[in-house]
Amino acid sequence: MIDLTAAIVSGLAATFIFDIWAMLARATGLTTMRVENALGSIFTEGKRMVFTGMLIHFAFGMGIALIYAAIFEQTGAVNGPLTGGIIGLLHGLIIGLIVLPMMGTLHPAMRAGRVEIPGFFAINKGSASPLYIMIGHLIFGSVIGAVYFMI
Repeated sequence: MIDLTAAIVSGLAATFIFDIWAMLARATGLTTMRVENALGSIFTEGKRMVFTGMLIHFAFGMGIALIYAAIFEQTGAVNGPLTGGIIGLLHGLIIGLIVLPMMGTLHPAMRAGRVEIPGFFAINKGSASPLYIMIGHLIFGSVIGAVYFMI
């Protein structure tokens, strides 16, 4: 049975660590991708965009952690960081191959040309963006696995 508290806490922790990774990746020139801007600009612009985007990102992190927890429980996983990391790599592939390319079609600010379309594996946000996405989701999944099994 899924431990809801552990899943929610692990999702919050993993999203926080992912965001630290994202700041480091931007600071070193690995990518220019800003998840909070992409999500927040769906609903608003200006200063509220970043705050709204962060709220959405953390909500997604908690929700996705519930999916990870369900996989942990269904597979009988015992090594949380390893299993979470593997799921994270699959998660990164889904984001890079499906979600980011679709954003240009579905995202209202991207359709209107107010926000740059990230493209396949966010390649429009820098040539190393695919690496940023995959490492970020590997970290995300590993943190979920570590925290979920710790609680």
